[in-house]
Amino acid sequence: MSNGQVIRAAQMFVKQGAGASKGVNLKAEMLMGLTLGIGVGLTWKVYHWNEKRKQAEYYTTLARLEKQKE
Repeated sequence: MSNGQVIRAAQMFVKQGAGASKGVNLKAEMLMGLTLGIGVGLTWKVYHWNEKRKQAEYYTTLARLEKQKE
């Protein structure tokens, strides 16, 4: 295979033009990161709030049952 064929093959698989050399959109990246961070953080907090509530209910029920035994 000669050099000319290799270059032509590479051009078939690599995008050409103005859209191909476009850089990273910093504002969009920051917005996506912020949105994902807030979403995951909120999900994490809600999960732990529910776990805390379940534990509080468990110990309240346990204390109530111990009080009834006396």
